[in-house]
Amino acid sequence: MTSQYETKRLITFDRIKIKSNYKYLLNTKVKFNEMFHSRSGEKIGIFYSSKDDINIPYNLYVAVSYIKQTLTLEFSSKILKEKYPDLISKDTIKECLTNINQLNICDIDVDSILSNGAITSVDVTYDANLILSDNLLDVLNSQVHNYRRFKWVHYDKEGITFTKRKQSPYIIRKKKYVPATIKTF
Repeated sequence: MTSQYETKRLITFDRIKIKSNYKYLLNTKVKFNEMFHSRSGEKIGIFYSSKDDINIPYNLYVAVSYIKQTLTLEFSSKILKEKYPDLISKDTIKECLTNINQLNICDIDVDSILSNGAITSVDVTYDANLILSDNLLDVLNSQVHNYRRFKWVHYDKEGITFTKRKQSPYIIRKKKYVPATIKTF
């Protein structure tokens, strides 16, 4: 017997990392950063990161390791553009890879990556539709090991997000609070 909250759903991801053969990067259309061996100076790979590109408003990482002969693709579901709420799934993964090709950063062999690639990391997303009551909040608090370390944000009884609180810049020494030294570079 299934409860009212259990339904058969597609597993979806907000972020995914795929590794495949480096030969599936067919062409680069922008300048990729180069990686060199620290001792020999030999070129060991190339990579592109959208963090340095103001034209790409979402996370995309493309890297090739010549030593391991791997192509690494890492991206968020925002690569789906207006279909972003659908998230990454078995139904949208091909569209994600096709959209990478349409960015004019590089050309990848979509079909070969789908056939031979391996998913090495994901951020699984699973939104649960529940009525947010005080009892449910108590249960959620009890399930989080140290709930004081988390910041809870409520959205008019329609949603909840909890994130880890940032540590205070104070260190306890000899039962006295002493401001910590914070170095910025």
